Amino acid sequence: MVIEMRRSLARRIAARTRKEGEHKTAIPGLILYHRMSPTPCYRASYEPSLSIFVQGRKRINLGGTEYLCDGSSFLLSSIDVPAESQIVEASEKVPLLCMFLSLDMPTSGRFSAVTTCPKLRLHRTVKGSRSVRRLSDC
Repeated sequence: MVIEMRRSLARRIAARTRKEGEHKTAIPGLILYHRMSPTPCYRASYEPSLSIFVQGRKRINLGGTEYLCDGSSFLLSSIDVPAESQIVEASEKVPLLCMFLSLDMPTSGRFSAVTTCPKLRLHRTVKGSRSVRRLSDC
């Protein structure tokens, strides 16, 4: 079920991003990415955002911890954070496809302050259990 949903999302993004590059949408802050080749490692700054990796692979270094993001991954940042980034798997046949949603943190903070959520009981914190893998340096 999840695999088919991911394939469906990849088809929808590919249909809206026929060319390689960054594609703005009618939704403010939502950008679709379509990349067809690996890139060298480069420095970047991630703003408060949610990135959902749908297809392909990207290596991201945040504060000395490296992650391999793929179709089972997302990246959520609530602050501006420096990063190193590299697309490591992308081709014309199977491009890197990603959805990026910029987050307005003051609005998000106001929303979370008025929203009541059920209390969760967390027994332990698991960092990167299945969707994130540690890699070597750039």
